Amino acid sequence: MSDNNTDYTNITFTPEQLQSCAILPFIGEVPAIDADISGIGVLIAFFLSAYLTYAAVLFSYLSGLVDPRLLRPVDTLVHRVPNGIRRDSTRRVIETFVILLSDQQIVVGLAILIAGFVGLAGTINVYHFQIVIYLAWLASSVHLSALTMLSEFFSSHRAVLHWRLVGMTAVMLMLLVSLVPTASNLWAIGNPGDYLGIDPAVLATLPNYEKRVGWGVPAKCYFFKNHGLGVNPDAPMGITLLLISYLWKLGGLFGPSRRTYQRYIRRPVEKRLERMLHRQALKKARNRQGWIRTRYAMTLLSYVWLFSQNELMGSFAASLHLSWIGLIFGTIQIVVPRQQNIDWASQENQWGFGQIVPIVLLVQPVGLILEHWSKRNSRTEEDRSGTEMSDFRHSHRAGDQLRDKPRLPLSEYFETLDLDRAKTLPLPNDLQDHQRALYASRVFQALIIWTELGGAGVCAFTFYWDTTALGDVSTANWFGVVIGIAIVWGAQFLLLLCSIPFSRIYR
Repeated sequence: MSDNNTDYTNITFTPEQLQSCAILPFIGEVPAIDADISGIGVLIAFFLSAYLTYAAVLFSYLSGLVDPRLLRPVDTLVHRVPNGIRRDSTRRVIETFVILLSDQQIVVGLAILIAGFVGLAGTINVYHFQIVIYLAWLASSVHLSALTMLSEFFSSHRAVLHWRLVGMTAVMLMLLVSLVPTASNLWAIGNPGDYLGIDPAVLATLPNYEKRVGWGVPAKCYFFKNHGLGVNPDAPMGITLLLISYLWKLGGLFGPSRRTYQRYIRRPVEKRLERMLHRQALKKARNRQGWIRTRYAMTLLSYVWLFSQNELMGSFAASLHLSWIGLIFGTIQIVVPRQQNIDWASQENQWGFGQIVPIVLLVQPVGLILEHWSKRNSRTEEDRSGTEMSDFRHSHRAGDQLRDKPRLPLSEYFETLDLDRAKTLPLPNDLQDHQRALYASRVFQALIIWTELGGAGVCAFTFYWDTTALGDVSTANWFGVVIGIAIVWGAQFLLLLCSIPFSRIYR
């Protein structure tokens, strides 16, 4: 059964083979019920906590309750979100709510992963192991959403951060291992016999043929086994998305990692382009020949594109985008298989002790939030005002300067560019004059917005394809993602090219 050229149209099975991992992935198995993993109460608790946490972070961002030190020029100048001057107890209440939910999720995420790995020694099937993987995925998304909002809090509470890092690392490592069986092209195929083209007359001779599905096959049958059908490229993409999410969020917690990226990756490339633009701007000022202007415009186009992508990736908005992508992807991987197998999955909808406890546990964060909310006016106005003003001066001293409109054409800023200053590592909100001029450009702002909308469109298409293909064929998400990214990037460069005759940034 391991030969890629195997003929599946006319094949027979012995009784012994019907219990073997060498055969079961090709013919399916009758699924077993396990409400402790995929019961209705467990799923509701995970979904509620995940989406409530993300909603709390999003609300804080849009309403100006996020610590201003976490905001970047993309957030304040492009998205026009409030700059975080509001320093009242409402922010502390929301932070407490997010911390409680995220801590709860990292514990239950570890618990369900451990239960899943223990089940591998038995007969936990593909369906339930899929639920294990993506419930833990949701739990990790919750915690990463919390890190987005609480990085400044954790920077001053290192002891609190350390044990969370231990839990997050454990969840990440276990998730990486749990994604290994998804590399098989037969993983999550509802009717593998039909998928492989096995003779229906042969399948009809199998015991309980009508009840056999690929979701019921023991998950251990797919660990490091592709059964001669190759590796599903979506698995590496899922692992890559997981690693990027963790490294991105964890990197934002530590100043050295951010400075390392600035020093050795971002600034060397930008500095080289800035030096080129400085020389070309001086030449353009002395000589108005067409080829000099064209060369300057092409170099500037590359710089604008690179600068916009770096600025967007470092923004708070990018962290929010990464979180909702992970949430929706994980939700699809749970909800779609459940709906496809609703006939027997509905048997896990019985409300028992194991389903009620996860729901009741959600009451604890709500109760504590109500307690904090009732005390929100206990601080004096003087204390609040002092905290607000000192915090504001500390983190947003340059906020008004960022909004000042530049008075010179962009090329003149490059002509007078201080190359010695360009060698230094600016603070996240410390923009140089030519960069402030870029932010004042409608083309630059449109480029940021298009990148976000285009990325959201690629994700929407991928998610739609997932919902229609999951369980029937290998989804091949990687292909759609690669094509989508190419289209978005192509449209970005087309926007920049078409704007050359009209935008003031090229003058």
